[in-house]
Amino acid sequence: MADELSTDPSVSYNAILPKGYTIETMGGREQYTATLNSNQNLYRRYRDISIAATAIVYLLSIIDAYVDAQLFDFDISTDLSLNVSPEIYYDPQIKQRNAGVHLAFTF
Repeated sequence: MADELSTDPSVSYNAILPKGYTIETMGGREQYTATLNSNQNLYRRYRDISIAATAIVYLLSIIDAYVDAQLFDFDISTDLSLNVSPEIYYDPQIKQRNAGVHLAFTF
């Protein structure tokens, strides 16, 4: 009697069966149980992935807000220039003067 399915919809598989379906039309008790277990595992996995994705997006938004706060006072001037000039410098390793080009970026 313990293996018998109850006809009371609140205490059996019948509670979640679509209207008009029976256990037999769903492939039997074993098939129905396997389907329920597989769907439960599938949606549990989706839930876990959703929680992880939400946590990652939240963490990225915190990092973005922190970077924006740090760059709030960053000077954005229009003077972005490159100065090129000749230069003569002394190289102590070879004890000799050398000529070169001096590049200076202005940010």
